Amino acid sequence: MQLPEPHYSRNRWIAQIEKDFALINPMYHNKGKFVVLCWNPKGLMCDRCKIFNTVEECQTWIDSVEEQTQHIITEYGKATVFICGDGEYWWSREDEGKQKYSPLYQVINMEHAIAMVKCSLESLADKESIF
Repeated sequence: MQLPEPHYSRNRWIAQIEKDFALINPMYHNKGKFVVLCWNPKGLMCDRCKIFNTVEECQTWIDSVEEQTQHIITEYGKATVFICGDGEYWWSREDEGKQKYSPLYQVINMEHAIAMVKCSLESLADKESIF
């Protein structure tokens, strides 16, 4: 069976479906399980991976993570809040023509992540107005 090409998220994280080898989870070695390996927007391999029974389950999970992306617009700017393949929350914004990506720490859920990003945008706008 040929595995699909890596999934390149529009949010710059990458997911790769692979057969589950003993290095990942020896309990499932040679039992037909599949694992989704992920890299975050900074290009670092995530230390958590998901295990599934079929490639289709892997793809469904990847699609569900991708669908959780939220675009927000405030008086202080625009940003995108998303979940990376390892379950960590990230946000991106454009700064001087470049897209910047930052992780969000200790986030409870998407609503909490959005509130944090709105505060960050306001804080960044305040800093820019000082100078």
